[in-house]
Amino acid sequence: MFGAYATWPVGPDTSDLKGQQRLGGDMELWFGSDVLPFRATLMGITGRDDRALVTGATQDPKFNAGMLQLEYVPKLPLVFYGRLQVIRNQRQAVAGSLDDFGDQDFQLIGVRHALELNSRFAWLLELTYWRWTIKRVVPGGGNVTNHTVWLGTHLDF
Repeated sequence: MFGAYATWPVGPDTSDLKGQQRLGGDMELWFGSDVLPFRATLMGITGRDDRALVTGATQDPKFNAGMLQLEYVPKLPLVFYGRLQVIRNQRQAVAGSLDDFGDQDFQLIGVRHALELNSRFAWLLELTYWRWTIKRVVPGGGNVTNHTVWLGTHLDF
């Protein structure tokens, strides 16, 4: 479980503080051996912002979000992974807005190979593809979708 409450200054003299709340939890499951695991991570969060923190808001916006991430190590030094994420607006900041305005979907898949791996250092080569969609944000109610392919390297110490 995790949570946060923060206040932000609003108004002409920034003396009026308005709140922002977050509450969530996560769970991690391991299957198989410690050396070659299959790992699943689940996460969920809900949040609310005071309407004064959103320009033009007529009500306090609320959202819910979740993530499922899977990782599989068939043999060292190879890792396959994937992630699904969603953000859903439970209540829009501006009354009368489309229910799914600004909702987001995110999918990611990838593979990582360690070129060098020991207890103090890792040099990784990674190939990842992700797709990110933000709903109803284009004039006329269309979605914006971004496709990205990334090939790169990491140095971990």
